[in-house]
Amino acid sequence: MVRRWMPVVVTTGVAVLLAGAAVFTADRAGCPEPGSYIWVPGGVQLIGGCLNTTDLPVAPLHTSD
Repeated sequence: MVRRWMPVVVTTGVAVLLAGAAVFTADRAGCPEPGSYIWVPGGVQLIGGCLNTTDLPVAPLHTSD
């Protein structure tokens, strides 16, 4: 009977550890203003925050040969 609950306990423990790591990482990110998302025509846009266009990788242009 105990073995039946072991996967649930282990999975829950791993989930709690990962959530704690995510909170710790976000807390230490060093961004004074996290920004917010707003609805705009055609989707959602991030306003403010520490994300900058130079932080994002640019995908190479796909050329047909």
